[in-house]
Amino acid sequence: MTYKEEENFSEEISFSQLMEVLRRRKNIVLIFLIFTVLVIMALTFMKTPVYEAKSTILIEREANVLIFKDLFSIEAGKWDQKFNSYVRMLHSRSLAKRVVKRLKMDSKISRDLPPEKRQETISKMASSLLSRLKVIPIENTRLVVVKFRDTNPKRAARIANAFVDEFIQFTVELKGESAKRAAEYLSQQIERLRKTLAEKEKELQKYSQRKDLYYLTDKQNTIIQKFAQLNRAYTQAQINRVNLEANYRELLSKSFDQFPNVVKNPLIISLKSEYSKLEAQYKQKSAIFKPDYPEMKSLRSRMEALKTRIEKETRALGEEALKNARAKYLAALKTEQSLKKLVEEQKKQMATANKSGIYYNSLKIEVKNLRELLAHLTKKQKESILSANLEGMRTSNIKVVDRAEVPFYPASPNRKKNLLLAILFGLTAGVLLAFLVDALDTSVKDAEEAEKLFKVPVLGLAPNMEVEDGQVETSPMDWMEKNFSFSERIKTITTSILLSSPESPPSTIAITSSLPGEGKTTIASSIAVSLAALGKKTLILDGDLRKGKIRDIFKIPGEQGLSSVLAGNASLMGSILPTQIPLLYALPSGPTPPNPVELLSSDRMRKIIETLTREFKFIIIDTPPMVGISDPIILSSLSQKTILVLWAGKTSRKVVKESLDLLRKNGIKPMGIVLNRIGYRGTGYKKYYRYEEYGYGYGGYTRSHPPGH
Repeated sequence: MTYKEEENFSEEISFSQLMEVLRRRKNIVLIFLIFTVLVIMALTFMKTPVYEAKSTILIEREANVLIFKDLFSIEAGKWDQKFNSYVRMLHSRSLAKRVVKRLKMDSKISRDLPPEKRQETISKMASSLLSRLKVIPIENTRLVVVKFRDTNPKRAARIANAFVDEFIQFTVELKGESAKRAAEYLSQQIERLRKTLAEKEKELQKYSQRKDLYYLTDKQNTIIQKFAQLNRAYTQAQINRVNLEANYRELLSKSFDQFPNVVKNPLIISLKSEYSKLEAQYKQKSAIFKPDYPEMKSLRSRMEALKTRIEKETRALGEEALKNARAKYLAALKTEQSLKKLVEEQKKQMATANKSGIYYNSLKIEVKNLRELLAHLTKKQKESILSANLEGMRTSNIKVVDRAEVPFYPASPNRKKNLLLAILFGLTAGVLLAFLVDALDTSVKDAEEAEKLFKVPVLGLAPNMEVEDGQVETSPMDWMEKNFSFSERIKTITTSILLSSPESPPSTIAITSSLPGEGKTTIASSIAVSLAALGKKTLILDGDLRKGKIRDIFKIPGEQGLSSVLAGNASLMGSILPTQIPLLYALPSGPTPPNPVELLSSDRMRKIIETLTREFKFIIIDTPPMVGISDPIILSSLSQKTILVLWAGKTSRKVVKESLDLLRKNGIKPMGIVLNRIGYRGTGYKKYYRYEEYGYGYGGYTRSHPPGH
């Protein structure tokens, strides 16, 4: 056999041993499996059903904005920063609070609660909603699944849809935030201007009441006209500065890619178009090629280079636009300040020319100009507010693909899944437990194990033929005739005994066991029957003077036996009686004596064995078990060979080893071991002998015509 063949053979043996363990411990596996399934399914049916409603939304690219991260494996599993922000917003506490208010869940809160407690309760409601909300981006797409779980299926669908609706509204509001900031700035300017106008009008009214109106000279008219021109110029400068400052502040609140000069730039539009084409190619080919394919790498490299250029051009254009807007704003501010200074100087000239009249007209001009400026700013404010509202609507990029519907079946507990998991867990844990129990089991289970542990040959294996308490059900002859398997096992043991010394087989054989109930009497009787069936004059001697069973097994009448002969109360040959089996005789144990050890260790016992050896071809001595008494040691020392019977799958290795050591210590070399009750309580009998399944055997025999006689 080659090394490889030996290795394969070893593997086969290991696998067969594992399967044998499972076969022996199948009850443990089945019980644990059934227990696990029953417990898990009971817990499953006791659990309150939870329903899951889901809505799907599409987050498209914003109008005029290029999202640079490629969603098709440029960086697998990662989303671009902006898309990730949307996903996080869906799971924000502020959005959950909006849902609470949208569904009027806060109406259940007592109105008597203080504002702080009321807000705390709303926060708890929002936290409860978030704990049952799942936001799942679908990889390689712009789709996001919003799931919500609740014990009420209708409520689950309603809340899932509320989250989506509020999210869309929330993003719409964010879109117009930059325009709102400009509108707020204009509102502040208008408020200050209104206060200034009110003060001037009040001053004009008071002045006109104190002074009489009169005509002005040409010189005074010239001064007033010049003042009017300067004031108009100053007013226009103020309008121009306000417009430029509002534009500059609006640009500050936007990203570069939202600047008008960037959005409308032909180069940027061309680069974005080229990037989109490459992106479409990459998506199409990603379904065929892997990311590390050369063509895919080339496409990805071109896209990254193009992305870098777009970012660079966008930044350059944005910075230039922001710089120009700031420069224009500062220039307008400087012009406004210069005109303001000239207006103040012209006021002084008018005061010198004609303080009363000129000052009155100057106040009128200021009031008029302030009114014009106020009208212009008010118009600009309305335009900004309208722009803010329209911008959010115009640039909304959230679309509902599927609204949540009322689920028909609960998402949890998943009974089918739990059943499969219970079976898998129960089976796995049951197998592990079976191996653990088997590892902790110190009994001798099979012939291979016995020979390996004790270095003693196994003469054979016998199937279980006794009831659990050790009481014999029928006679050995009945077993030999009616049970083919048992008969063949005993023949195998008998053959092993005869072949142990082919030229001179042992004539006196002691059969013992470590513990009571291991079936040594059954084996001894059956071996005796088998030897007699071979045409050999055989005696079965009951050496158990304490609890002998041979008389009952072979239904021998009378009370005399070995103890009677040893005590001198009966003759040896008169106490030996024939059995129902030809050539098989029996010497029962006789009445129970007070001193069995003294009788068995006497010279008379030795002489009895010598006498019987001359009369019979084979003498089978059934001894007591070895636990706590010396009877089996004495009888074994009087025999040529000793066989130890053990209960397979029950007798511990330690007990067997102690028994064998005790025999060897007293100079008795065990002939071998017989594994009895193979197949009882999970021991592996079928593993060793299967040839009877094919009808192979030596055939039976009858009491009147034993083979070989």
